[in-house]
Amino acid sequence: MGEWHAVEALEESVNRTKELLLKPFDLTFWLKLAVVVTLATGLSSNGGNSMFDFAEDSGGFQPGVLAVAAIAFAVLVFIGLVLMYVSAVFQFVYVKAVVKKKIELIADFKSYSGEGLQLFLLEIVVYVAMFVSIIVGAILFAMTTMGSGPGVLSVFMIILAIMGLIAMVFAITTIIWVFTEFLVPITYARGKGIISSGGEFIKLVKANVWEFVLYTALKFGLGIVAGIVVFMVSIPFFLGIFLTSFMIYLAILFASGPSITPAALALIGAVTVGLIAANIVVSFMVIAITLPIKVFFRYYGLTFLNRIEPGLDLFKRVKKIKNESKEDTVKVY
Repeated sequence: MGEWHAVEALEESVNRTKELLLKPFDLTFWLKLAVVVTLATGLSSNGGNSMFDFAEDSGGFQPGVLAVAAIAFAVLVFIGLVLMYVSAVFQFVYVKAVVKKKIELIADFKSYSGEGLQLFLLEIVVYVAMFVSIIVGAILFAMTTMGSGPGVLSVFMIILAIMGLIAMVFAITTIIWVFTEFLVPITYARGKGIISSGGEFIKLVKANVWEFVLYTALKFGLGIVAGIVVFMVSIPFFLGIFLTSFMIYLAILFASGPSITPAALALIGAVTVGLIAANIVVSFMVIAITLPIKVFFRYYGLTFLNRIEPGLDLFKRVKKIKNESKEDTVKVY
């Protein structure tokens, strides 16, 4: 065979990134695209703080704390689901933005709300399956080790459980990556449901196994390098958020005394919501700074698919539409 499509797509993706962002440079478009990328890929960022590890004092929880905790948890879950849905819709808006080089945030959100809902529901199914698997695994682990006490069997089961959890996280991460990396652009190109796009993706993989293996390896390697760059840019911002939030949480815990009151717990919930908002703002700032990296990786996936399957050449389709539009403009009737 000739050149590998995964290799050929690299240079083309770099050129497309330069053309989109620098020829010509448009600050307004740059910032709007940064908003799209943040909403599509940056909403999964969170503080990563485990700030609900309260001291086990004799006072314990006061009446009403559990109710407030349940409400706070429900609110956070609701916010998480909303952000997850918005992210799913903007995955399609992201593809449209880099292909057509045009962004209309509200109109685009409405246009792809249906496709985004399909992706959102599919992701929910995956996460629910993971949650159920963890529960079943925990039950089986408890039944196997119950009454055995410390020993070789217990250690072996703990190691097995850890390895299983790591494998599950890796599998879920890979599945979600496949959804956004391949199923989203195939759905965008074909106008089909995302399940049908999954069937087409499987056929493409079967026909081009080693191409997909090389593409995944190259993207993983490049992703490590890009991740280091993005980390170096983002660490001052997120470190500032972490230290600030830690000091706030610590002040609330000290002020509440040995027992956590409903008021203190509600305040912690409010601060947590603010922390999520701060993370989104910081994610936008980091993405705006490192936008060429993000755009290159999105172009790389699209270009690779285009080379694997000519029918998925979205760029050629847009060029054809533009040429037809120009021909209609110069016609004399």
